[in-house]
Order: sequence, then C-alpha cells, then structure tokens
Amino acid sequence: MLLIRPSLPSRCSCSCGFSFVEIMAALAILAITLVTVIIAQSQSMALVEKARDISFVTEVARTKMAELELEFHSKGFGEIDENMSGEFEEEELADLRWSYELTKIEIPGVAGSEKAAASGGPVGLGMISDALSKSIRQLQLRVYWGSEEKGEYLEIVSLLTNSKELPRINVPSKS
Repeated sequence: MLLIRPSLPSRCSCSCGFSFVEIMAALAILAITLVTVIIAQSQSMALVEKARDISFVTEVARTKMAELELEFHSKGFGEIDENMSGEFEEEELADLRWSYELTKIEIPGVAGSEKAAASGGPVGLGMISDALSKSIRQLQLRVYWGSEEKGEYLEIVSLLTNSKELPRINVPSKS
C-alpha cells in the first residue's frame, strides 16, 4: 500500500506585507493631512470668535445709538455737543470705547429759487429746504474695541430729525 503524504506548502519568494518605505510614505501623507485639518480648524475658531465680537459690539452700538437719539430728542440739537467720546460704564464693556459726531445736513435749495424770489415767484421750496436743514442732523457713532493699534471699530450712521426745530407754516385755506 502506498502512502501518500500531503505535501507541505513550499516557501514562496514573494513578500506578504509592506516595506518600510511604503509605511513611511503613508505616515507622511497622514501627517500632512492632519496638519492641514488642524490649521483649518484653528482658523475657523478665530473667525467664530471675531464674528461673536462683532455681534456683541453691534448690539452695544445699537443700544448707545438709541440712548443718543433719546437724548437729542429730549434736549434738542442746540444743547448737545457736536463731538464727544468716552468709555462705557458697565464692567463687562470695559474694553470698549465710543465716539460720535453730530453734523448738520445741508439740503440744497431748489434750482432757481433765488431767481423766483427776485421775480416775485414762489419761494416755498427754498423755505422748506432751509427749514429741513435746520431740523435734520447726521449722527455718526463709532464703537472701538481691542487695542488702539488694531483700530477695530464699528460705525453706525443715522439721520435724526427734531420737530421742535421745524417752523410752523400756515397754509392759507381756499375759500
């Protein structure tokens, strides 16, 4: 009887795995990818922080603008300084500063209103533009934050009217 032995697998000459160079190349690619992801994440965090600061400063500026508008409407334009700056009194706003400038708005008269007045024509539009110029002001508010070297600020511009400054015009009724 003939015995047949199972044959043992022969040793193959091919390698079953990765070489050292292949592993090092894969690690280099992984390292470059991770560094890129970390840099992108840190930049996005910086942008989120800046957006948060701008949103906060916007709300503070809106509140300050409302305070100034109330002050101007209660006192009138003549009793208020045209330029002023200061710091906020609240503790959480210690690193914020503000300044405003109040300027008179010149509304151009109607073309030819002087000629109309000289010839005895209607001058009503010129009077209206003069009255509006006396009662309208531009309020420019800036709120600064951070260091003064950076010079970061938010600016809000608003037009204010003061009805106390408007002259009363009597319009004759047609009978």
